[in-house]
Parts: sequence; C-alpha cells; structure tokens
Amino acid sequence: MKKRKDILIYSAIGLLAAIMTFYLIFSVVQCMRNFIEIELKTALLFAACIALLAAILTIIYFCNRIHRIKETRFGFWLSNNYPKLLLGYFILVFALMSITNEAVWTAEEINDVLTIEWTIYGLSLTVFLVWNVLIVEYLKKRKPVDLVNPDFVQKLQLMMDKRSYNQEVESTFTHMVYLTINLFMLLFSSSLVYFSHLPNEVLTQNIVRCTFFLSTNTITMLFLDILKPLKDDKKSLIEDNQVSKSELDTAQVKAIIQMFIDAEIKRINETEGLSDEEKRRLTKEFFESCKAAIPSKKDSNSDGYTEINIDEG
Repeated sequence: MKKRKDILIYSAIGLLAAIMTFYLIFSVVQCMRNFIEIELKTALLFAACIALLAAILTIIYFCNRIHRIKETRFGFWLSNNYPKLLLGYFILVFALMSITNEAVWTAEEINDVLTIEWTIYGLSLTVFLVWNVLIVEYLKKRKPVDLVNPDFVQKLQLMMDKRSYNQEVESTFTHMVYLTINLFMLLFSSSLVYFSHLPNEVLTQNIVRCTFFLSTNTITMLFLDILKPLKDDKKSLIEDNQVSKSELDTAQVKAIIQMFIDAEIKRINETEGLSDEEKRRLTKEFFESCKAAIPSKKDSNSDGYTEINIDEG
C-alpha cells in the first residue's frame, strides 16, 4: 500500500514538473516562431523532450531528498522561495505568450479589451475584499501552537509545521503582488492607448495582451483561494455528521427491536379483562423470553454478537 502511495506521489510530482516545463519551453519556442521560421511539430517535440527530462530529474531529486536525513541548502532555499519562483514563472509565461511581431487588433478592439481588463480588475478588487476577510481568519486558525516543554520529536514536528505554515502564508499573499503588478500594467497600457495614442503599435498590443493574462489569472487565483476555507468548513460539517453503513444497519436493527417490544407491551396493556398484576406478569415473562433469546457473552465471542441487558422495568 505504501509503495503504491509513493508511486502515485512521484507520478504526480513528475507530471506537474513535465506540464510546467512544457508550457515554459513551448512559450519560448512559440515566441521565437514569431520572428524565425520553426515548424510547429518541431516546437512541440522539442518541448515534450525537455519536459520528459525535467520530470525524470525532478523525480530523482525528490527520491534522494526523501531518503536524506539532512536537507541540502538548495532544497531548503527552494522550499522557502518556491512561491516567488512560481510568481516569476507565471509572469514569464504570460509575457512570452503575449509577444507577437504584428498588430492584430484595431484601435476600437483594443479599447474594448482594455475596458474589459479594467472591469476584471475591479471585480478582482471586490473579490480581494472578501478574500482578505476569509483568508486571514483561515490562516489564523491554522497557525501552529507552541507546546510547553516539548521533547525533541515534538520540537522537530513543530518546526516543520511552522515552516509549512510560513510557506502557505507566503504563497497565499502572493496574490497581492499579482494585484499590484496588474494595476501598474493596466496604467501603462492605458497611457499607451489613451495618452500616447499608440493603439495600433505592436508594443502596445503585446502589453495589453499580457495585462489580460494577468487580469484573468489574478481573479481566478483569488476566487480559488476563497474556496479553501469553505472547502474546509464543508469537510468539517460532513465529518461531524458522518454515518457509516454499519452504524446505520445497527441503528435500524435496534429500532426494529424497540418497535416490536413497544408494540407487544402496548398490546398487553390494552388487553381487556387483564388485571394490573396479570399485565405485570405477562410483561415480565415477555422480557425474560427476550433476554433468553439474546446470546450470552460466551456465545458472543464466537458468533460475533454483543450481550444486551434489558431493563425489565
């Protein structure tokens, strides 16, 4: 089971490295195709080969890292700075995907695109206000708690939890950097279009295109982050009210038994012509017969039954 889990983890890590590498390399080659002649098939094949190599190297690195007692300086630096590296990765990919060697939009179209970008940014700010309230409270709840007189194992686990927590905080608040960069890109694009009157220039359209990628990516990441505390709340609510099949089956059997007992007692009590003493005697005999039908503790160990005590009162 553990080997299967490790294989799945390594496969997921390798697949993620391959996808990210493929997009980066293909973006570089696609950008070059705008200026020099490169066949699309060649570009895809080259990006796929580099992505496969990156996946293999990544899996080898993580295998060695897991089996090492002490972490290397590079691994420690990478763990602490991967949110910044991801930020640089996405901005680089957006920039490469935006570069073309010719203007494809008219002045009217680029004005419409810029208006849409400002609208998306306004929505991003609205989402950010909600994000700020939910995420800050969410992170405060997940903050590791210091232990009183911890042993060495507990202290190590606490340090690892704090490190993971700091990484999560750093990664979460990266969205503020996206919003800031997005704002300055929008201001720069607007100045080129409205004040410099260069809507048909290649540089202007490349910047506007890059700004569009940043705008859509920012609002998407903010929205997905808002779902994190809601997802945890949903998980907590489900766990608090989780009912297994065995528990449901047991409850149904007990309910049926109780309904049978209640019905029999009601029948005895409602029988005409019986005195109170006779009703008590019949009720007692009924309980004794029920108790006799229940397997003893000795039988329960062999047959899987549990002893049940019936209150004769």
